[in-house]
Amino acid sequence: MIWNLKEGETFAEIIEQKSFYVVWEGELSRLLSKHYGKPYKIQQQGDMMSNDSYFTIEVGPDMEFWIGEEYDTGNMEPEAYEAAALRRIADWQASECPEEEKNHSWGAPAEVQPNGMTFPEELWWEREGYIPYEILLWDLNRQGIIPTGEYLVEVMW
Repeated sequence: MIWNLKEGETFAEIIEQKSFYVVWEGELSRLLSKHYGKPYKIQQQGDMMSNDSYFTIEVGPDMEFWIGEEYDTGNMEPEAYEAAALRRIADWQASECPEEEKNHSWGAPAEVQPNGMTFPEELWWEREGYIPYEILLWDLNRQGIIPTGEYLVEVMW
C-alpha cells in the first residue's frame, strides 16, 4: 500500500495503534544492492514512487508476491513456489546489463564509477533490470537477515 497524505490528514492517524519496522527506502535499497551485488532502487520500480510517500509491506515466510509467468509452474504449493522464487533470484543475479545500455547517453558521461559500472548501466539496473522487491524481502527474511513483521517504508529523494 502506498500512502500520500491527503490535505488535513496526519501521518499519526494513518499508523495509529500499529507496530511497524520503520525504514527509509534508500537504506532498504542499499541493503538489497549490497546483499545481491546489483544496483537496486525500490523507488525507481514500475511507475516510480512519489517523493515524500510511504508504503507498508508485510514481510515473512508466508508473504505472497508475483514470481513472473515464466516461473509459474501452475503448482503453487509452498515448496514449489519457494523453489520458483529462488530460481528467479538466481536468474536475476546471473543476468547482465545489455551492452547497448552500458554506454547509453542519459545526459551523463559513461565513465566507470567506483562500483565498476557506468552511470547508464547502473540506471538500467535500477529502472529496467530489477525483480520485484517483495521477492527479495522475502528472501532476506528467509535467510534471517531481516525480521518478520510489517514494514513502513518512507520514500524520500
